[in-house]
Amino acid sequence: MLGKSHAFRYRDATVIITLPTRDQATESHDEGSRAYLDGYVLEYGADIARTAGINTVDVVVQQGEAIDVPIEIFARQPKAVDLLSAPQQQRLDDIVTASTDIASNAFEYWLSLLRWKTNNFRIGRREPLDNQSGWSTYLHDTETHHPIWAATIFLNVNFSSAITENVWEEVRSTAERAEETPIFYKLLDDAHESHNRREFRRSIIDAAIACEVFMRSLVMNKVPLELDADMRQMLEEANINQYLRKFVPNLLAEKRRTVFKALVNDHLNSLFDVRNKIMHMAREDRATAENCIRFIKATQTLFEIGKTYE
Repeated sequence: MLGKSHAFRYRDATVIITLPTRDQATESHDEGSRAYLDGYVLEYGADIARTAGINTVDVVVQQGEAIDVPIEIFARQPKAVDLLSAPQQQRLDDIVTASTDIASNAFEYWLSLLRWKTNNFRIGRREPLDNQSGWSTYLHDTETHHPIWAATIFLNVNFSSAITENVWEEVRSTAERAEETPIFYKLLDDAHESHNRREFRRSIIDAAIACEVFMRSLVMNKVPLELDADMRQMLEEANINQYLRKFVPNLLAEKRRTVFKALVNDHLNSLFDVRNKIMHMAREDRATAENCIRFIKATQTLFEIGKTYE
């Protein structure tokens, strides 16, 4: 995978995103390394790296514009202003500004495809700042301050989906088709990220909106285009309970309908109730880590149930 590139059209430009090469990868996760080798296994008496972690990629934007510059500029450091007229300098500045905007947005688009195809919200996102010291919590005697009890220490191990050759090809073909990551997948990623940062209110709101957008998309994609505009608007604006009780179940085969109804009763009703309490009544007593995990899993299950109709 190291050294591979994706090239795709984005905003009337060609964008090329390239992973670091094997020569640019360090043997361990060094500070400032572009990539590092990982997942070592012992083969024939030698440690062989099976995976690599990527810290930076190259993003090249080709806009297809040409501008004449003096030959002397190629022997100078960048931005030799004495060799260019003011209009030429302004034109180059405009190209730089446009290219920066395209590169930034194209990179985020590319990351969204990677997260979508790997189902890994962590790609391209920083780990949250840890406000814990690493020491256990102790109970002390109030008079002598002698520690008499210590909390059990738990270790959290995060699992991340690797970007395999198959995933790489899926992202390439998706980008070439200029296909966008569905907004409900982005919202689910945001719910994961907020939970990871212990922002439980936001996580629950994102999960609820992800479910709502998914169900509305599911139904509206099945509505005939020739349907009267007012009737279509009525369906689009219908209360979410109509989708939970009638619209979505009517689309599903019997087995999936049974699973969906159980999901509604066990989790989705609770999710929308908690969302409403947070947004409309400022009550956050149910915005807990446990509920975040429960609702995120329910959202993922909903996506699986309705995947046939995407």
